[in-house]
Amino acid sequence: MAGHSAPGETLWLVPDGNLHDLPLHAVEVEGAPIGERNPLCVTPSASLLRHRLGRSPETGFARALILADPEGDLPHARAEACLIGTLLPHAEVHTGGAATRRRLLERLGSEPYDVLHLACHYGVDRARPSRSAIRLADARLTVEDFLSVRLDASLVVVSGCETGAQQNRKGNELIGLTRALLHAGARAVIVSQWAVDDVSTALLMAVLYRELGRGRPAATALSAARSEVRAMSFRDAVARCERLRDLPADRRVAVRLGRDLARLRLRAGDTTGALEEIARLLPEAGHDTREHRALIDLRRQVRFQHGRLPAADYASPAFASPFFWAPFTLVGDWR
Repeated sequence: MAGHSAPGETLWLVPDGNLHDLPLHAVEVEGAPIGERNPLCVTPSASLLRHRLGRSPETGFARALILADPEGDLPHARAEACLIGTLLPHAEVHTGGAATRRRLLERLGSEPYDVLHLACHYGVDRARPSRSAIRLADARLTVEDFLSVRLDASLVVVSGCETGAQQNRKGNELIGLTRALLHAGARAVIVSQWAVDDVSTALLMAVLYRELGRGRPAATALSAARSEVRAMSFRDAVARCERLRDLPADRRVAVRLGRDLARLRLRAGDTTGALEEIARLLPEAGHDTREHRALIDLRRQVRFQHGRLPAADYASPAFASPFFWAPFTLVGDWR
């Protein structure tokens, strides 16, 4: 690939067989992921892309519909949604009990959006892929359901675990959420290849939408987001997580974000900082609550590690492993 492209040129790949399930953007060329050298997108087939090249690059991403944390257990998804709402000019954000299947279908049936962002749990049914579903506050929305939905969106981002899971049938026919969203009318889709980390995903999405808000094409924006997260130091990650923690008004969500921040400090080797974070959170968590018990368990783990770890190192990369920065793939129109 590198031999036939100049740095910065967008690569459009049509994988075959098991290659559909691999993060091809993470393949290293000359010591760095090729997705950083060249923004990259894939499509299930060349013929499909011909029907999905719709939006002019000059149009930009402005109008967004965002549904997040419908079951109330994804605090980073909720913070992510609040942040995205500030990065795009016209964003409609629904979280918690307001993130419903009914609302989503009503909105999609009434007007077009540049971006549809779904930060929800995704249930994969490997025996019957068409029954795999996005879990919303009132009901599930299955892959099969999308076959009857008219989806007029330039970009659909499904920020959850294994949202790109699919079954490859004879004839290279792919069955899964990605194909259903493209069939419904999405020009491009961003999905995950595996179970994602909440913290790194929220940070990656923040960079993605910052770049989209600046008018950058989808492939370029995703490439920049992966690159920035891959190189992000613990110091920078902590600072960004602190800003995310301050976004939601919900106290319980803020406590859970703080707990993840304490874990991040522990990963940096800063047991003292982690213990201080936990001590600050305990009064806010309330007595004998699930969050209180989770904080007590985490405090026990940190105390066990105290004095056993090397000196705190906030300068080293926090998310250097591809597990953190590589799960999301762009499928469809790269513009």
